[in-house]
Amino acid sequence: MSKNAKQFPSDEWASPAGFKSDGSLATLKEVVDPTKDGFDLSDKIPTSELTKDLILQRYNLKKDFKMYVLGEGEVDQNRAIAEIQNGTPLGKYLESFEKTYLSNLVKAARKQQEDK
Repeated sequence: MSKNAKQFPSDEWASPAGFKSDGSLATLKEVVDPTKDGFDLSDKIPTSELTKDLILQRYNLKKDFKMYVLGEGEVDQNRAIAEIQNGTPLGKYLESFEKTYLSNLVKAARKQQEDK
């Protein structure tokens, strides 16, 4: 691994980032480890309910979450969770945002694992 490569915070490695074959949540570490039973959102297509549960679990862990959305103002953790649960346009945007983040996170984590 290059000297300039950034390490993932340990809380990301332990955070839910995908699923196991039984539908339960898998941590980032389990998703990128080929010897484990984890897969990410791009490996297999989980149901929308499973995906929503994963996204909600991730927002539940973000105690200091704050985002500013044009036309919506400040969105904190509680509002993000409520918007996602209620399926509002903002909630769908936040879900999409987190899915994109997760996809990039898994790709970067796999690359980091390969570079070791």
